[in-house]
Amino acid sequence: MNFVLFQYVVSVLDIPSRAALVPVFIYFNLITNVILLPALVFTFLFVPKVRAKRHPTLVNMCITWVFSGVFACLLSVPIFLEVEGD
Repeated sequence: MNFVLFQYVVSVLDIPSRAALVPVFIYFNLITNVILLPALVFTFLFVPKVRAKRHPTLVNMCITWVFSGVFACLLSVPIFLEVEGD
């Protein structure tokens, strides 16, 4: 039911299909979770003026977020390859 509704909304609103949205998701996921967030964690851990001001829970959450983004990107690669194969 939800998939039929999604197809209807895509056709009515002329929203790009999944083939166009998967590379965009991978791009933003790579930029934020593989490049920018590790840079923030590096700043938290190795810059002396910043290290004393940040709570360890914040650093732990950012590191967990990096892992989550990397795994989401790895899980989206088969979808990207499936879409590219069509």
